[in-house]
Amino acid sequence: PVFALMEVAQYETIDLGPLLSQCENRCIPAPADDAALHETELAIRKAILTQGWFMARVEGTANLAEAVEGAYSAASSFHQLSEVDKELCHHSTSSFKHGGYFRRGEEPSYEPAATPSHVEDFCVSYHLALSDRTSTQQMWPRKPRGFKSQIETFLRSASPIVDALHLAFKRAFGLRDYQTHDTSSILRILRYPDSEFGNIAPHSDFEVFTILHQTTKGLQFEIDGKWLWAPVPSKDTFIVIPDDLLAFWTNGLVKPMRHQVVPCGAERYSLILFLAANNDEEAHPLPKYLETSSREPCRQFLDALQAAGTERLTQLIHLNTRVAQAEMNMQKSSDVR
Repeated sequence: PVFALMEVAQYETIDLGPLLSQCENRCIPAPADDAALHETELAIRKAILTQGWFMARVEGTANLAEAVEGAYSAASSFHQLSEVDKELCHHSTSSFKHGGYFRRGEEPSYEPAATPSHVEDFCVSYHLALSDRTSTQQMWPRKPRGFKSQIETFLRSASPIVDALHLAFKRAFGLRDYQTHDTSSILRILRYPDSEFGNIAPHSDFEVFTILHQTTKGLQFEIDGKWLWAPVPSKDTFIVIPDDLLAFWTNGLVKPMRHQVVPCGAERYSLILFLAANNDEEAHPLPKYLETSSREPCRQFLDALQAAGTERLTQLIHLNTRVAQAEMNMQKSSDVR
């Protein structure tokens, strides 16, 4: 296939160990005065600005590799269920629960006239799944047995890494102390079929940054006008890409990673954490970055502001606007067919 001839994107593998410290067998963000931490933050900044993304390795952290393996096992077991069983936890079956199953054909089209995608998804609210008090608000399947516990184990293993990366991005790029306790962050557990419809159209993500893992190739990055393969990580390694809000806050210094998924000739699974700021956090360029660019907001932010039809753009408004645009594209494509 032509795709097999494409290059693999160059990347830096960054050990996140210095961002974390051990406390009662649980990883927590390291203290800010740690010299190794600053070197890691500088490495993250350099990788984002020169290559556009990086691979993050975390060794020996709360059985992370086992948690990733368990999450994939749960995903495979769920997606092998009958359509009848999966429909029992379809996202539309409850008006007060979050997440749930999204069937083939429900993936929005991130570009007009894009080829429809048959990806299947089980969506989990990041914060609800980690909260004992509110976990009943998350939609969970009755089968397979152990699905909920395996996904929660994965999220508990990943959450210290998420917290540490939020802090690292704040310090590496001099961002304000944006909050992350009331966000629309989600985990998507995706299954791509072995067919021409195992795809997702080109787009950038809508949050602050994204952490993802894949079982086989299929993900591609657009770098310098070329589509390049993203590598397949080991079980203790993740792909980290910057999203729209990092680009907005830095007024275009950071470029959100534009990416797509193409059919790869095999069934493919992916675990994706979309990490957002609080819903009411402003998405406007920070004054320090406006001062270095003639005080003019970058074109991408202005386009997002215009699309939202508002004078104040927040994380939630931007996310909802982008999702609504994608759903409209999907509807138009359906009407044409």
